[in-house]
Amino acid sequence: MRGFSLMRATHILESRTQLPTVGITVSGGGYRAAIFGAGVLNALDGRNSSSVKKGTGGLLQSATHLAGLSGGSWLVTSLAQANLPTIQHLVLGDGHHLGGWLPESNLWSPSADPAEQAVFAQEILQELAIKAEHFPLSVGDTWGRALARRFSNATTSDTFFSNTSHGSGILFPDLANPSQRITICAIMAEILAENTANFSVLINETYPQPALRHDTSNYPNPFHSVTPATFSDSQETVLALCDGGEDGQISPLQPMLVPDRNIDVILAIDGTNDADGFAAGASLIATQERMQIFVRGLAAFPPVPPTLAGFANLTAQPTFFGCLPASHNGYDETRPAGPMLVYLPNGAPSRDGSPPLTNTSTFQETYTADEMQGMLAQTFTIATQGAEVDGALEDGEWAACLACAVVDRARARQGVKRSGVCGTCFERYCWEG
Repeated sequence: MRGFSLMRATHILESRTQLPTVGITVSGGGYRAAIFGAGVLNALDGRNSSSVKKGTGGLLQSATHLAGLSGGSWLVTSLAQANLPTIQHLVLGDGHHLGGWLPESNLWSPSADPAEQAVFAQEILQELAIKAEHFPLSVGDTWGRALARRFSNATTSDTFFSNTSHGSGILFPDLANPSQRITICAIMAEILAENTANFSVLINETYPQPALRHDTSNYPNPFHSVTPATFSDSQETVLALCDGGEDGQISPLQPMLVPDRNIDVILAIDGTNDADGFAAGASLIATQERMQIFVRGLAAFPPVPPTLAGFANLTAQPTFFGCLPASHNGYDETRPAGPMLVYLPNGAPSRDGSPPLTNTSTFQETYTADEMQGMLAQTFTIATQGAEVDGALEDGEWAACLACAVVDRARARQGVKRSGVCGTCFERYCWEG
């Protein structure tokens, strides 16, 4: 299969209204997760000739929903705000209006020059003052303004310490890219524990707000007085938000389970740090456990192993969850329940023998351009190699297998059973519990 052609993969579907609905999630994990997520999206981008040659390019353009959490939200927000450029230009800059992510300097101490550092702090306080006129403040606002200087396409190394917009003033409805049909879900609600105390004191002294916490992200309640019987914070005027990964759900899977979104398949990019900088499945387990408690109003979450030990052989390659048809639960076999989950973890080094580059610390705040490029290249290999088959380092059918997973629910709606290469692929990649 040359390039990921959704129309080619769905030639058996009768109309475009029956095409699959694809969601992509990017986990948290600081810069590591942002870079790993960027590398995977690069491998799915139809504008990348290398991705097209591998057969995976084009799936990004076929997606309808894109969600990021924590470090993953840095990528997703940056991508949307920059009008969906290529990943190479987004991360490393294009030499013109895109400055890249500027990872060489520390997030909180970007300059060794005391004068420049003072300008940095003063500018953030001035920006907070504008918000303080109308909205509550928190450490999250300080963190967000620091992040904006890295992930906003309005900032370059030349304008970093100047009084520029640093991302403000961009209207998302103005996006002209054909991929604007993707629904973006990436709220930058971030707290870095080691800086919380100092900035909490700073904000409390500068902008006293005795009724509010400062170690969260305070956001005006958009659901005020809505369904008080079922929403415990309905009467609160301000919601205190924390990082979504605080309960272990470091992958933003729950937004993809909203029934009205009708998601057929979720591509879960997992760049978390469960062990030695690699993902081991903990975020999926946390979502499964939460879904067993809070199931009202959400689509079924595909079963995953309940322990990390169960993921032991599932993180060195992509894995499909939710392959069993609904007949497994007593329903018609052509109508599976809930979306399929394609798990794309940063779970092991690439198989080409090169030293691992993608398992950096969540708290590493600076990277050189060469380090970023190396991580992107290695992630591309991880995302396009598939499983090891008969001693071969790459699965020559991985692109076709990915296409089979994407269209599986749509085919099932028409009563089309798996056959041919799809049958082989599901035997190779499915976890059936």
